[in-house]
This record gives sequence, C-alpha cells and structure tokens, in this order.
Amino acid sequence: MNIDVSTERQVQLILEILVEFFEELVPLIIPAKGGGTQAVRVVLTSSKEDKNLLERELQNLEDEQSRRVRGFREVIDLISASQKPTVSHNSLNDFTFIYNMFVAPLPSNVDEFICSLRSVFPHIFDVTHLMKELEL
Repeated sequence: MNIDVSTERQVQLILEILVEFFEELVPLIIPAKGGGTQAVRVVLTSSKEDKNLLERELQNLEDEQSRRVRGFREVIDLISASQKPTVSHNSLNDFTFIYNMFVAPLPSNVDEFICSLRSVFPHIFDVTHLMKELEL
C-alpha cells in the first residue's frame, strides 16, 4: 500500500504510527524527483523473521547507495581541494545536476548558485562560453 504525502511532517507521523502500532508493517520511503518524499510504501510481512530480513536488505541497499554517493562526493572534494581549473563544454546543466545531487539543494537564484558553485569549483572554464567571448 502507498500513502501519498505532501510534507515531511506527514512522513514522520506515518512512521511513528507504523512503528508504534503495527509490528508486521515495514515502511519504505519513496523519494520525489525534486527531493523530499513522494510517498510511504507500507509492506506487510508474514513473520518477525521476514520483517528482520527485509529491514536488513533495505539497510544493505541504503549502505551501498551511500557508499556510491560518498565515493563521487570524495571526487568532488578532491577537485575542489586541488584548486586546479575545471575545463568543460556547455556544462551549466551538468554542474546544476552535480551540485544538487552531491553538494546541496539548489539555491533560489542564479547568482547564489554561481557564488556557491565557485566555492566548490573555484576555477571553471566553460569552452562554449569562452568561444562566445572571443567571437566579438
């Protein structure tokens, strides 16, 4: 069963109720594409052993995902710490995605985004932008 939610507070309330009153149910958080939570999926388990097995599998999947994200985040941190130039081609979409997935939620406007992006990637050279400047 899926329970649609519109706020993180609803998610917390659903999780509290499921844990407190329903031992045989396991909640699964379904993330929304833009961040946050889209729904809570509730899975019925037939025994305590099944519930424990499912929870262990979910924890293993979460740990694996965390290792992947941490691994790429370490690459970003190494690039940032090196203070070396990052050369790219037409990369605004790429940097927007990388920033949103591995650094922080996107700021509310472009100026804040550029300022924050420069704190992570201090020297970005976009070849497309440079070529436009040379075509004066």
